[in-house]
Amino acid sequence: MFTTEESVFYAIFGRRGSGKTDFSLFLTEILNAQGVFTEFATNITLFNAPENMRFINDYETLQNWSFGTKGRKLYILDEAGRVMQRRRPMSKINVQLLNDLQVLRKARLSYIWVTPSERYLDSTIGTDILTGFIDKHSKKTATLNIIYGYAGDQTTHRLEVFDIQGTAIPFQTYDTAEFYMLPKRAKRKAREPFELNMKHYLQLRNTGQNPSIEDAFGSRAQFKRDWIKYFEGILDLDKEDES
Repeated sequence: MFTTEESVFYAIFGRRGSGKTDFSLFLTEILNAQGVFTEFATNITLFNAPENMRFINDYETLQNWSFGTKGRKLYILDEAGRVMQRRRPMSKINVQLLNDLQVLRKARLSYIWVTPSERYLDSTIGTDILTGFIDKHSKKTATLNIIYGYAGDQTTHRLEVFDIQGTAIPFQTYDTAEFYMLPKRAKRKAREPFELNMKHYLQLRNTGQNPSIEDAFGSRAQFKRDWIKYFEGILDLDKEDES
């Protein structure tokens, strides 16, 4: 499954309680023991994780780790459906994220994405991107689907698996498993231009002046750009502060 290519991309589907996250970590244990990958990372909160497995929940850190670490690497993205949501096909944010994550495969990075159903993912993530997918029916059973060939000329090999063991890696079962495009510090910095310019705008108002948006931000286009960065950053930071 994980040796057919230098970089592979699998998705694990299954209803809530079917053991998807547990199975992804169980696969990690096997792949680690067999030496298929040298380093591992995930956005799952783990307890007593192996030394070569670290916590990463933002793209910038994932990028630095991927290109700064030698050997084949595996990243497990839990709750992938909330990261790559099925907004409208090829929405701008999905295209950016998908392109960025695909670039990391050049650093010998492989993926396991975990989500309840393919319906939770952008429709652009299909068999031309996936190496295969795993249907998790219950905690003990699953169907492995390995895709061979390219778009237009593909075959799928299916293998039924029974009596699946649970992972020995303890993890936070009810973790929200967030993933962000920027680390927390960078997101705070992205908010600064809007905050500073808005502070200047309010100062002008407090002195009895009647300033325009252009007086504070330079142009309405710049105001819009700064506002979008601010709004995106504050939403993500609120999520982090709650978790």
